[in-house]
Amino acid sequence: RRVLFRSNAVVPWGIAGQTQTQVQVRYGGLSSNVAAVPVTASQPGLFRANYTTSQGAILNADGSVNSAANPAARGSIVALWGTGGGPMSPAGVDGGIWPLNPLASLQLPVTATISGQNANVIYAGAAPGLVSGFFQINLQVPANAFSGANPVAITIGGTPLPNSITAPTTVAVK
Repeated sequence: RRVLFRSNAVVPWGIAGQTQTQVQVRYGGLSSNVAAVPVTASQPGLFRANYTTSQGAILNADGSVNSAANPAARGSIVALWGTGGGPMSPAGVDGGIWPLNPLASLQLPVTATISGQNANVIYAGAAPGLVSGFFQINLQVPANAFSGANPVAITIGGTPLPNSITAPTTVAVK
């Protein structure tokens, strides 16, 4: 009997620099086949608050949750969270929690757009209090962003977020 399921995992920092690694999933006493998986410097992905609407897991400048009912103002700062951002400095610790001090920074260049407009990257690094491997990016909403759901595109080290065209993460703007 073949069982298919989707799984999430935190990738150990120690595989950095490798071109591939071996992965095997064990669950409920069963083990998958071993699979060779390519390793890249970054494979960014943003978390979503709502997968039906593509609304990102985003906080507005006042700390409130960004949503269609609570959009961000143009020119304000929004915070987004994700994983797969690549190397950090200082380096992350396998299984660790990001401390508030010192703040680790993403080492690969980060660029962002909101509705195709350049969005200033104010901060790109550790997400204090969350598992090492998660990142936080603070963006300034462009002054000419549209009202409503605006697609967010982030590139880290030349690697764009997956699904940035077909199913983009969105930020609500008023």
